[in-house]
Amino acid sequence: MTKTSSYLTLTISAIMFSGIVFGAKLFELMGLSFLELSLIPCIIVSIWLFILNKGKINNISKLGIKWIFYYIVITLLMTATSFIPLFLGTSVSLILLLMYTQPL
Repeated sequence: MTKTSSYLTLTISAIMFSGIVFGAKLFELMGLSFLELSLIPCIIVSIWLFILNKGKINNISKLGIKWIFYYIVITLLMTATSFIPLFLGTSVSLILLLMYTQPL
């Protein structure tokens, strides 16, 4: 991966992640609960992984229910930390500012 394509990938992922937080705010305004909002990304990623590994179902079943459960819990915790400020009344712009300046 070249330096330019890695910067482009980082920029696209930042824009998409910002869209997730903005979309979560819209869903929150439409009345979705915190649990429903946290489950949506987990379900989308699980379906996407299932589609990508369509021919390799045996590899997923060998992984075991325990590890799949750990994956779901970790994903729920990660999305919960992104979406909790929305339900506490924090603006989307402040959430994104804190999210992107946190590594500094």
